[in-house]
Formats: sequence, C-alpha cells, structure tokens
Amino acid sequence: MMKRMVLVACLLTFVIGCQSETETEQPAPEQTTSEPMSQEERLRKNAPERRPSDAIMTIEDITLAAGESGSFTIDYYGVEPAKAMVVPLKFPNGFVVDSVSWSGSVVDYLANKPVRIANEENLLLMAAVPVTEDAVPPGEGLFATVYFHLAENAESGRIVETIAPPANQLSYVDTAKTLVQINLDGAEVSVQ
Repeated sequence: MMKRMVLVACLLTFVIGCQSETETEQPAPEQTTSEPMSQEERLRKNAPERRPSDAIMTIEDITLAAGESGSFTIDYYGVEPAKAMVVPLKFPNGFVVDSVSWSGSVVDYLANKPVRIANEENLLLMAAVPVTEDAVPPGEGLFATVYFHLAENAESGRIVETIAPPANQLSYVDTAKTLVQINLDGAEVSVQ
C-alpha cells in the first residue's frame, strides 16, 4: 500500500511539473514592421472586452423652470443583439411626460414599440420588441426622445429606473432568451 502511495505521489509530481513547463513556454510574439497605431486604435485594442452587463442607457441632466416644456434623449449602448428591450422610468413629482418619439433611434425600424405614460404614478414604460424584424443590433445610438413639461408645483429630483407592474424592469432579452439587466445613468432634474 505504501509503495502505491509513493508511486502515485511521484506520478502527480511529474504531471504537475510537465503542466507548469508547458504553461510557461510560449512562442515569442511575431515582430512586424507596420505603421504605428493611432491613439484611438491603441485605446480600442487595449480596451477591456465588453460584457452583456455593460449595456447602459444614459439620460443627460435637465434644468428647466416650472411651467416650461422641454425634451431629453435616452441614449443606448448595447454589447450584443437584443430581442426585446424594456425601459421603465420614474420621474420626480410634477414632471409630466407628453409623448415619446422614436425618430432616428436604434429601434425606429421596429413595428412593436409600446409606450405607457402614467403621469399620475410618475411613470413612463417603453418597450421595443422585434417580432418579424431582426434583433436590435449592438452598438450605440439614440433609443428615444421624451417630450415633457414641468407642472407649476414640480419638484427637483432624479429620473431613476423602477419596476413597473406586473414585472417590467430595465432590461433586454438576448438572443439566448436570457434576461440581461441594463445599467441606467439617470438624470438629475433641477427645477428653477
């Protein structure tokens, strides 16, 4: 029995030694004499690989006087194709959504883009669902433009993500039909 244990220990030492040697032996990188890369190319080459969890929607800060009208854009950056996108947003009191425009957006080509405006709940629920169309491509661009006005009693606050009944959360469905969370860089609303 003791001889077997010694034999197994020797074999394991040999296997581990071989593995560590093969892991450290790497061929030298090829030397090329190409033109130097621009700073943008170097940054792109050295950028970390994007993951689905890097998807983000961005809204710029808003400063407006009570009683005035305005608009803001929601920009989208996605890493992979999206089969459906759900965007529920919560607004400060007195922020009244008038309409949503998809013109020029990355989902403009879709026929199915439902919108639910519930100003009494300070809620805006938008979705983009390819039915017969191709998935929303990865990349960046405009998602939607939201037109609004501030009531006379409007309060400053933040536009944040929320969960809209029954169970809509800021997310998209990837091509593997997995629900992926989208990050939100919400906006600060300053009422003057």
